[in-house]
Amino acid sequence: MRLELSAAFRLVVFLSIGAAASAFAQNAYPSDPIPVGDRSTWVLWTDWPVDLYEQEIEGTISVELGIGIDGLVDTCRVTRSSGYAAMDEVACVRLTQRGRFKPARDASGRAVSGLYNTNVVFQFDDSGPPVPPPGTFSLEMIVEQDGTVSDCTSSGEGSEANEALPVCPDFIFEPVRDEEGNPLRVRVRLTATIEHQVLSN
Repeated sequence: MRLELSAAFRLVVFLSIGAAASAFAQNAYPSDPIPVGDRSTWVLWTDWPVDLYEQEIEGTISVELGIGIDGLVDTCRVTRSSGYAAMDEVACVRLTQRGRFKPARDASGRAVSGLYNTNVVFQFDDSGPPVPPPGTFSLEMIVEQDGTVSDCTSSGEGSEANEALPVCPDFIFEPVRDEEGNPLRVRVRLTATIEHQVLSN
């Protein structure tokens, strides 16, 4: 089984809120870090280590994320391993890259560092990926001077659209250059329209 031919298999990611976080309302202080955006896009089936994917190896990783006052993931500690180092590593790498939070707050409402516990589950799902619903979607990324992608977000009309949207590319682009040939750091935004057309049999 080859990765590029197995689009019907998807990664299911469960992100569970730690017990401490549920003790406070989202607008009450003190509070724990609160996820921002669509958590299902933080770790995707395309992040599955290829060798484990081709062997149909599933796994669950429990992690503790350290969230800074800027809402970004500063640290990722595996609290329960999947048993496969590559699977554990990719879970932490993607959560660190893509995870976004409202920072924890102390009793006076000031942003402070906090912890967030969650699980990442790599498992096969035979239902197949959904067809993107009609509407518009956008993909926005920052391409660094060396051609790497430092940040990427996708958005669409409704939560159903988000699961089917393109995700951050892991490859390296040819850098954008100015007239003198110097590489530039640029923000790239792609917007597209999805239409359904019913065809006769």
